[in-house]
Amino acid sequence: MTNKSLILIIVLLQVFLFGCKQKDAVCKQEISNFKLTNSKYLTNLDTINTVDSYKFRIHLKLNTTVIKNNTNTPCILSSKGIHTNIKELKITSNFKILNTEIGNPIDLNNFRIYACNLLVSNTYDDTTDSKNDRYKLNEWIDLLNTKNQEKGLKVSTDYYIEFIDKFQSAQNITFKFSLELVNGHVIDAETRPVNLI
Repeated sequence: MTNKSLILIIVLLQVFLFGCKQKDAVCKQEISNFKLTNSKYLTNLDTINTVDSYKFRIHLKLNTTVIKNNTNTPCILSSKGIHTNIKELKITSNFKILNTEIGNPIDLNNFRIYACNLLVSNTYDDTTDSKNDRYKLNEWIDLLNTKNQEKGLKVSTDYYIEFIDKFQSAQNITFKFSLELVNGHVIDAETRPVNLI
């Protein structure tokens, strides 16, 4: 075999191996379901409890699946946004709270949401908690929907929702979330009763 033939084979192999390689696709997470749990800061409460309202959080745990555009192509999980956008989030309650009658949708501006990205110690308190970046619920939805590509939000599975006016009181209150995706899929979940003081 001559040198020219060997060089030609090497060039053809490089073109075949590197020039024809498909780029990895970008895949995103799809919200398939979610769970709501009452919590005191980051500690979940499994039974009916009485909680100071300024420490009360609704723990929103998203269940997600990875959606690939092409099942035969490997994909790299996108660091921002979800696959199917959120169309609407409704929050209702079985108790009159936040100037809203029982069963009516509560104005989402009454809540803030955050994912805890801090190193948590045994002394987690209001000062530590305040260091988490918070979003209004509508802003959080827009960021998950990546309407603002530069400020897209990395999808977390655990979020904590608090009242903006943290001084509320209620007996045996539950919160129901109804999340509608743009594809028409609706997911509902409800907290267990809790007493807020």
